[in-house]
Amino acid sequence: LWIRLGKEKSKGFALWLRRRRSAMMVASLKKKGAIIFFFSCCCLKDGVWAAPIAARSGSSGSSSNPAYSLSLTTFDPSGRLRQLEFAYAAVEQAWPAAACKCEDGVVVASWFQDVPGSAGGCLHVCRVSETVAMAYAGLKSDFRALAARCQKIAADYRRELDCDASVWYLADELSAVMQQHTQMAGLRPFGAAVILAGSDQVFTVEPSGWAAPFHTTAVGLDARRLRTDIDHTNRTVADVVETLKRFQVSNNEEQRQQSDTTQQRSNLRCSMATIRHKRCRLYADITDYQTE
Repeated sequence: LWIRLGKEKSKGFALWLRRRRSAMMVASLKKKGAIIFFFSCCCLKDGVWAAPIAARSGSSGSSSNPAYSLSLTTFDPSGRLRQLEFAYAAVEQAWPAAACKCEDGVVVASWFQDVPGSAGGCLHVCRVSETVAMAYAGLKSDFRALAARCQKIAADYRRELDCDASVWYLADELSAVMQQHTQMAGLRPFGAAVILAGSDQVFTVEPSGWAAPFHTTAVGLDARRLRTDIDHTNRTVADVVETLKRFQVSNNEEQRQQSDTTQQRSNLRCSMATIRHKRCRLYADITDYQTE
């Protein structure tokens, strides 16, 4: 009898416990349903799930919406990454850089403004290795970071294999670094386009991480006109340098005509590098090469 009463009590307790658990589960589901309904009302617009920022701002999800223009990893409805387009805009508004593979060597040049009264212009073309030079158009600080990364890659390659890295290898490694900055959270695209020139090839690496070889390439402001002028030369180092000098003089004349006051005037200077016989030589100004 005592055993039978114990079994009945245990059965009753188990039944009460199941009912209690069922009631708690129903209450929890009701609470979750209320939360889901609340967020769906806030974030659903016209039957489409939208970002909370777009719902609060009343925007229809256009490309000018901060929800897309401030995010690197979010495509806008037209399929574009706004932050990447801003990086390209920084390149297109900067002074140009160009490179050309000639019959007797390779010429690399980058332009910059030398404001009167300053201590002097910095060298905008750097040496990556004994056979590779690097120029840019865009933000100076981003170019410094990319140049340091590229020089480290070249140094590691030299230490491990006891030979200089090819320009193709450096362009491939640098493009991978720039591409990672277009899809990782907490980063932003590099606001600079880079030209890598070796003794046998010339590469352009864009902010998106796209890289390609060229015989003649130019990036930045008036890049198309500069590339066309270089293509019309005789493909020798002396002729290309003369074309670069004419481009510099014509831009200085245009700036003087457009400037209203002398304070706004600034001279356009060009630093360059030549690669001959697998040796890279830098020049702080294009006149240094002409007077050599």
